[in-house]
Amino acid sequence: AVCSRLRTMLLPTASNTEASQVVPLPCKTAANVLLALSYFALPEKELQQRLLQELLRSKRIPQEALYQLKTFEMAIRLGHAAVTLQDLGGLAARWLFSIRSATGVPESRVESAFADEVSQVARNISWHHQAEVEVGPYLLDFAAVSRSEVEEEPQGWDDS
Repeated sequence: AVCSRLRTMLLPTASNTEASQVVPLPCKTAANVLLALSYFALPEKELQQRLLQELLRSKRIPQEALYQLKTFEMAIRLGHAAVTLQDLGGLAARWLFSIRSATGVPESRVESAFADEVSQVARNISWHHQAEVEVGPYLLDFAAVSRSEVEEEPQGWDDS
């Protein structure tokens, strides 16, 4: 149903053949829709071509949309999307290929008492914890059980 509505809005039909009747989408929305179409592997080739045309016309791609487009390009490359780069056309394929190496402004890092507390608790229960690792536009925390060369009980360990 959503794809049908989007097709009506974005694709010219017999009733809206004029370009003025076709509604453009904001960059973030177009990138969101492309990402959703690839995630669910929906075979909406014409809709995806139209969304990419809208994005190609943009003078500035917001950072959030940039990372969504990188994910969309990767989904196509890995065969997860229902379309191929050939389906989207040469210009769109080259543009998506260039998106792969595009960089955005790094996310600002903010000190947080909560993040410090989570890190401290992780170390107290013998986990190795790496806080705020930059992965794309996100800052992620990684935690894993600490393993030492000698398998001994961690300090404060209680088997009971």
